[in-house]
Amino acid sequence: FAAAYKAGAVGRWLRVDQNGARPDVAFVASAADVPLDAALPLCFDGLAEATHPLCLLARRGAEKLLREHPRARAEVPTMLPHLVAPLRSALACKERDVVSAALVNVATLAEISGSALLAHLDKLLPPLARHAFGSPLSKKVLQVLHAIETHV
Repeated sequence: FAAAYKAGAVGRWLRVDQNGARPDVAFVASAADVPLDAALPLCFDGLAEATHPLCLLARRGAEKLLREHPRARAEVPTMLPHLVAPLRSALACKERDVVSAALVNVATLAEISGSALLAHLDKLLPPLARHAFGSPLSKKVLQVLHAIETHV
């Protein structure tokens, strides 16, 4: 992700928006103009980034693409094989903010891709289980598991 950011690939689609009380991510053009098959895997690859603005662009960019891209519901289920590995890596990270951001994206993926996520749960449930009990994120993990149960 960092290499793509330096090369300008990320800046073609996403930018940091400083107009609010806290920085956010905005689309450079409309969400429909962003090539989901290129941008979303790139953002998922960056979920484990820890430096600013890379972490903001990757985490919020992935979430915004999933929620706001008009073709997300149709295209994301076919992209799951490319999204699960970086998501699993982020879930296995020791940094709480990385795991927290990954949890948000797991819940959103469950909502958007529905039963297509079922084939990939064997890769996502073990790192989720590590944070389910006795972790500061255990409440959030249980919410994500509930989202998976509801939508998958």
